[in-house]
Amino acid sequence: MPEDAPKRQNAQRYVRILRDECQRDIDLIDDMLTLSRLDAAVEPLMLSAVHLQDWIPAIADAFVDRMQSRQQTLLVTVPLSIPACTTDLSYLERILTELLTNACKYTPAHETVAIAATATPHHVTVTVSNTGSHIPAVECDRIFETFYRIPNHDPWKHGGTGIGLALVKKLTAQIGGTIVSTAICTSPPLP
Repeated sequence: MPEDAPKRQNAQRYVRILRDECQRDIDLIDDMLTLSRLDAAVEPLMLSAVHLQDWIPAIADAFVDRMQSRQQTLLVTVPLSIPACTTDLSYLERILTELLTNACKYTPAHETVAIAATATPHHVTVTVSNTGSHIPAVECDRIFETFYRIPNHDPWKHGGTGIGLALVKKLTAQIGGTIVSTAICTSPPLP
């Protein structure tokens, strides 16, 4: 091994760390700008029809390799009977991508991330859920707050800006929807 090999390896490591930190800063700035635009309500919705039975699996496909490398299972359930929806696709894509990213981050190996859609005559519900990871019930109301991170979760292990779920909440409201976290929360076991 040449004498300068350890120096080269250290330099490559430092460049990789700097690149990752720069990307983290770019993501934070982008998320903050998006939050500002949503708060100002200056962007009109770009509405179009979407067939969720085609669209959701296409979004989920982007996560297949990541989940396989983490030894997670991805289940997608969208009945063919779901009617077309009219929404802003860019907002809906950001919402689903953020939720899948979080589910992927916090789902342990050998567990499952599921995406499902159901419909009633009045609305469509899209659910993202996971197994093997629980949020304490006392934290459920806070997970959509800007910069909020659940105490005792290692923020450096999973990365992120801490505003992804706040964006999800605002984007969901912007397209006329609601988001709830009760499905992913658990109460502590009774003594």
